[in-house]
Amino acid sequence: MDGALLSGGYPLTGVAERLEFLARRPVIDQTGLDGFYEVTLRYRPGPPEAESQPGELPILFTAIQEQLGLRLQPTRAIISTIIIDRMEQPSQNWVVGYFEI
Repeated sequence: MDGALLSGGYPLTGVAERLEFLARRPVIDQTGLDGFYEVTLRYRPGPPEAESQPGELPILFTAIQEQLGLRLQPTRAIISTIIIDRMEQPSQNWVVGYFEI
């Protein structure tokens, strides 16, 4: 089953967020490009080290470079992270709801 990423009218930061899900690792937009872009990306899901056979779609990382002219490059960056070190059931007096302002 082939993969596809289709987006119409997203900034590249939004495209990076979608690529993050597909790549299963953080993706940070460092292009410096503003504006909105329409992106069509067709790829073959699989591990990054997998090679494409003739007639097959390229793997995600190759497709990004060939079809979008972008490159995912490993780097170090500070990212926001939430760490949950403990969870408990709420007490019976806990009320879940919302307020309208």
